Amino acid sequence: MSLAISGLPGLVLLGSLRHRHRRLSYCLAFLCLLCLGIIFSACGTGGGGGGETPAGTYKIMVTGKSTSGSATLTHATQLTLVVE
Repeated sequence: MSLAISGLPGLVLLGSLRHRHRRLSYCLAFLCLLCLGIIFSACGTGGGGGGETPAGTYKIMVTGKSTSGSATLTHATQLTLVVE
């Protein structure tokens, strides 16, 4: 799935470029590989981090703010997250 998101469009672009755009095609290939590296590094196994979230009940405050001209609208609500 992540290959379709980051790599496949780049490969399609690379296939459509002519010889006069060789440098651009190398840059696009590098960017596609960089994107793949970032995506796959984000899908780690949790070996280096804190691991799983401990079971329990957590309170989360969500705040939203919208400004239009001189009017400002702010809303906040508290959510409860239960981790089993």
